[in-house]
Amino acid sequence: MATSKTRTIVGKILAKLNLTEEGKVGHFFDKAAKVLTRNIEALEHNLKSIDFNHQAALSKLDERIEDATETVESAYTEVSVDAIKSNSDQDAFLPNYWYRIEKAESTLDSLKKERDSLISSYEDSVKENKEQIKEYTRRLTRIS
Repeated sequence: MATSKTRTIVGKILAKLNLTEEGKVGHFFDKAAKVLTRNIEALEHNLKSIDFNHQAALSKLDERIEDATETVESAYTEVSVDAIKSNSDQDAFLPNYWYRIEKAESTLDSLKKERDSLISSYEDSVKENKEQIKEYTRRLTRIS
Protein backbone atom coordinates (compact mmCIF):
# COMPACT_ATOMS: atom_id res chain seq x y z
CA MET A 1 0.00 0.00 0.00
CA ALA A 2 2.85 2.38 0.76
CA THR A 3 4.19 1.73 -2.74
CA SER A 4 0.90 2.73 -4.31
CA LYS A 5 0.74 5.94 -2.29
CA THR A 6 4.39 6.69 -3.07
CA ARG A 7 3.71 6.30 -6.78
CA THR A 8 0.67 8.51 -6.52
CA ILE A 9 2.64 11.19 -4.69
CA VAL A 10 5.52 10.86 -7.13
CA GLY A 11 3.05 11.05 -10.02
CA LYS A 12 1.49 14.19 -8.54
CA ILE A 13 4.89 15.77 -8.01
CA LEU A 14 5.98 14.87 -11.55
CA ALA A 15 2.75 16.24 -12.97
CA LYS A 16 3.10 19.40 -10.90
CA LEU A 17 6.70 19.87 -11.98
CA ASN A 18 5.77 18.80 -15.51
CA LEU A 19 8.58 16.25 -15.49
CA THR A 20 6.73 13.54 -17.38
CA GLU A 21 8.05 12.47 -20.77
CA GLU A 22 5.76 14.98 -22.45
CA GLY A 23 6.86 17.71 -20.04
CA LYS A 24 10.54 16.98 -20.65
CA VAL A 25 10.07 17.14 -24.41
CA GLY A 26 8.06 20.35 -24.10
CA HIS A 27 10.71 21.85 -21.84
CA PHE A 28 13.41 20.87 -24.32
CA PHE A 29 11.64 22.58 -27.24
CA ASP A 30 10.93 25.66 -25.13
CA LYS A 31 14.62 25.84 -24.33
CA ALA A 32 15.56 25.34 -27.99
CA ALA A 33 13.16 28.12 -29.01
CA LYS A 34 14.66 30.48 -26.42
CA VAL A 35 18.15 29.79 -27.72
CA LEU A 36 17.06 30.51 -31.30
CA THR A 37 15.24 33.66 -30.23
CA ARG A 38 18.32 34.89 -28.35
CA ASN A 39 20.49 34.12 -31.39
CA ILE A 40 18.12 36.05 -33.66
CA GLU A 41 18.11 39.01 -31.27
CA ALA A 42 21.91 38.92 -31.05
CA LEU A 43 22.22 38.88 -34.84
CA GLU A 44 19.76 41.77 -35.18
CA HIS A 45 21.78 43.73 -32.63
CA ASN A 46 24.94 42.78 -34.53
CA LEU A 47 23.40 44.15 -37.73
CA LYS A 48 22.78 47.49 -36.04
CA SER A 49 26.34 47.50 -34.77
CA ILE A 50 27.74 46.59 -38.19
CA ASP A 51 25.71 49.39 -39.77
CA PHE A 52 26.82 51.97 -37.18
CA ASN A 53 30.49 51.01 -37.52
CA HIS A 54 30.23 50.98 -41.31
CA GLN A 55 28.69 54.46 -41.44
CA ALA A 56 31.40 55.83 -39.13
CA ALA A 57 34.23 54.23 -41.12
CA LEU A 58 32.70 55.32 -44.42
CA SER A 59 32.35 58.89 -43.19
CA LYS A 60 36.02 59.02 -42.14
CA LEU A 61 37.11 57.47 -45.41
CA ASP A 62 35.00 59.92 -47.43
CA GLU A 63 36.71 62.79 -45.60
CA ARG A 64 40.10 61.33 -46.49
CA ILE A 65 38.98 60.95 -50.12
CA GLU A 66 37.86 64.58 -50.13
CA ASP A 67 41.25 65.65 -48.80
CA ALA A 68 43.06 63.46 -51.32
CA THR A 69 40.99 64.94 -54.16
CA GLU A 70 42.02 68.41 -53.04
CA THR A 71 45.63 67.25 -52.91
CA VAL A 72 45.40 66.03 -56.51
CA GLU A 73 43.97 69.39 -57.60
CA SER A 74 46.71 71.19 -55.69
CA ALA A 75 49.40 68.98 -57.21
CA TYR A 76 48.31 70.08 -60.68
CA THR A 77 48.06 73.77 -59.85
CA GLU A 78 50.95 74.33 -57.45
CA VAL A 79 53.62 75.70 -59.71
CA SER A 80 55.85 78.34 -58.26
CA VAL A 81 56.93 81.02 -60.70
CA ASP A 82 60.34 81.05 -59.01
CA ALA A 83 60.72 77.33 -59.73
CA ILE A 84 60.16 77.74 -63.48
CA LYS A 85 61.96 81.00 -64.35
CA SER A 86 64.28 79.50 -66.91
CA ASN A 87 64.22 76.50 -69.18
CA SER A 88 66.74 74.72 -67.00
CA ASP A 89 64.63 75.47 -63.91
CA GLN A 90 61.58 74.08 -65.72
CA ASP A 91 63.48 70.93 -66.72
CA ALA A 92 64.59 70.47 -63.12
CA PHE A 93 61.08 71.13 -61.75
CA LEU A 94 59.19 68.88 -64.16
CA PRO A 95 60.13 65.46 -62.62
CA ASN A 96 59.13 66.69 -59.15
CA TYR A 97 55.89 68.10 -60.56
CA TRP A 98 54.91 64.77 -62.14
CA TYR A 99 56.03 62.86 -59.05
CA ARG A 100 53.72 64.91 -56.80
CA ILE A 101 50.82 64.38 -59.20
CA GLU A 102 51.42 60.62 -59.48
CA LYS A 103 51.75 60.29 -55.72
CA ALA A 104 48.55 62.27 -55.09
CA GLU A 105 46.58 60.33 -57.73
CA SER A 106 47.91 57.04 -56.41
CA THR A 107 46.80 57.94 -52.89
CA LEU A 108 43.35 58.92 -54.16
CA ASP A 109 43.01 55.68 -56.16
CA SER A 110 44.08 53.67 -53.13
CA LEU A 111 41.47 55.38 -50.94
CA LYS A 112 38.75 54.76 -53.54
CA LYS A 113 39.68 51.07 -53.64
CA GLU A 114 39.64 50.98 -49.84
CA ARG A 115 36.15 52.51 -49.94
CA ASP A 116 34.93 49.90 -52.43
CA SER A 117 36.41 47.16 -50.25
CA LEU A 118 34.76 48.61 -47.14
CA ILE A 119 31.37 48.66 -48.86
CA SER A 120 31.82 45.13 -50.18
CA SER A 121 32.82 43.84 -46.75
CA TYR A 122 29.83 45.58 -45.17
CA GLU A 123 27.44 44.10 -47.71
CA ASP A 124 28.90 40.62 -47.17
CA SER A 125 28.55 40.92 -43.38
CA VAL A 126 24.96 42.13 -43.65
CA LYS A 127 24.08 39.37 -46.10
CA GLU A 128 25.67 36.71 -43.86
CA ASN A 129 23.83 37.96 -40.76
CA LYS A 130 20.50 38.20 -42.58
CA GLU A 131 20.90 34.68 -43.95
CA GLN A 132 21.62 33.39 -40.45
CA ILE A 133 18.57 35.22 -39.08
CA LYS A 134 16.47 33.72 -41.85
CA GLU A 135 17.77 30.23 -41.04
CA TYR A 136 17.16 30.62 -37.29
CA THR A 137 13.68 31.98 -37.97
CA ARG A 138 12.93 29.02 -40.22
CA ARG A 139 14.08 26.64 -37.49
CA LEU A 140 12.09 28.51 -34.85
CA THR A 141 8.95 28.32 -36.97
CA ARG A 142 9.48 24.62 -37.48
CA ILE A 143 9.81 23.77 -33.77
CA SER A 144 7.11 26.15 -32.56
